[in-house]
Parts: sequence; structure tokens; C-alpha cells
Amino acid sequence: MSTRIEAIYEGGVLKTLSPLKDIQEHSRVTITVETTSVVDQFRGLVKIDPAVAAEIIDSADYSFLET
Repeated sequence: MSTRIEAIYEGGVLKTLSPLKDIQEHSRVTITVETTSVVDQFRGLVKIDPAVAAEIIDSADYSFLET
């Protein structure tokens, strides 16, 4: 069986954000950890005109690469 859950890592412990209904107490499970990227965390929070976004992307002034 496979169940996808979200959790927070606090004090060395993964804490689920919602109850796990299909898993009994003391069950042994295997966990795969995927961290959320900064882009995913802020997706939809910042509104920007597409033309301005394109200008920023194309501008050397905003490049994270050394030129």
C-alpha cells in the first residue's frame, strides 16, 4: 500500500500534518523524503506582469551566474 502525506520536520521528528487513518499505531513504514523547493513554496504568492518577468529573466543585472 502507498500513501502520500505531508509532514513537518521538528526536533528530529517528522510530524504528519493530518492523521494517518489506514496505519495502525507502531506499524513499521518506509518513508521517502522530498523537500519542497523555494519556487514551490512561493508559487502563486507573487504576482508579476509576464513582460516584466521576461525582462528580469533576460537581464544580466539579475543573473545569478557570474559574467
